[in-house]
Amino acid sequence: MPRHPDKYNPLTPEQQALAASCINLAYKIVNSFQKATGDRFGRDDVESEAFFILTRCAANYSPDASVGHGGKSAKFSTFAANSMTKHLFGLNWCRRQGKGRGRGGNPHYAKSGEDVEDVRFVSHDERSVWKIDAAADVEFILTTLPEDEAAVIVRRFGLQGHAAADVATTAKALRLSARRVMDLELSAVSRLREKAELPPIGAVVRSGREGSRDLPPCRHCGRPEMFVRPNGSGSINIRCRACGKYDTLDRVRADRPYAPPEKVAEVEALLKQGELSSDEIAARCGVSYALVRWTKAKLAHPDVTPPRSPEETEARVAAAFKDGGTANEIAARCGVAPCTVARVKKKLGLAVPQTCA
Repeated sequence: MPRHPDKYNPLTPEQQALAASCINLAYKIVNSFQKATGDRFGRDDVESEAFFILTRCAANYSPDASVGHGGKSAKFSTFAANSMTKHLFGLNWCRRQGKGRGRGGNPHYAKSGEDVEDVRFVSHDERSVWKIDAAADVEFILTTLPEDEAAVIVRRFGLQGHAAADVATTAKALRLSARRVMDLELSAVSRLREKAELPPIGAVVRSGREGSRDLPPCRHCGRPEMFVRPNGSGSINIRCRACGKYDTLDRVRADRPYAPPEKVAEVEALLKQGELSSDEIAARCGVSYALVRWTKAKLAHPDVTPPRSPEETEARVAAAFKDGGTANEIAARCGVAPCTVARVKKKLGLAVPQTCA
């Protein structure tokens, strides 16, 4: 059976010589591509693609038709190098696009299965493989998103009683362009993913909420009206509903390292016995050393209340530095976090306290 002329075009001896002259160039381009892409592709496959383009360049090369810089005829090596580089990095672009489409590559569906799982994870969809105690927080989570992003998420992923819709249907319902819907969806999913990756995953909470980690009262007004709010920069802030002022989750974690109440009680009991060191208590209870150290400092000053303003914080820390002690002891006497002591010390130029043993 004769071969199809489009599938079999043998090279002439001159064309074979051109291709052979650029074999080393092809290997160099393959090495550069593998280094640039982090070896995401198999080397054999990349070399096959490069040599395939090299043979096509040899078959199609014409000095008169190939124009380089300044209107001069391009060398075959330049023509082949540009063609192989463009083809290989085009394959990498196609791989990224295909990976981001999901569900058969239809751009009207979710960008990827991971994004769908992120939304299910945070909203506690029953189809999610993750099980967290956040079923009652769906409405609250959506309120942490901008209004337009929340509307897109609700319709795209079938929340709040809506059926899951594609990009075209969502765009028509919200009177937006498809491009705008896709941008809003990516932005919202990124926010939700950032929140989902933060350690206290059940901590989309409010002060005193049962069944979740309690947040301390507001450091400014003293009311238990704190709630978690994402700030869009990879972390989250805590805001008071009463006075509207913000606090950072890092400060709350430092003020009171989290552990189940029974673990905290066990640590307190062992500390009161005084028979074990802090390291041994942490190992026996399965908690962090920071929790043991902070609990120990708190037991020494159980009646201290947190300061309600930055000025009061600085005044307390400055006064405590005069009495001396370790950073944790000063923090416990002032009702602040050790990191707050370090910040105030740096700001006011106070004497460095001795380190905690």
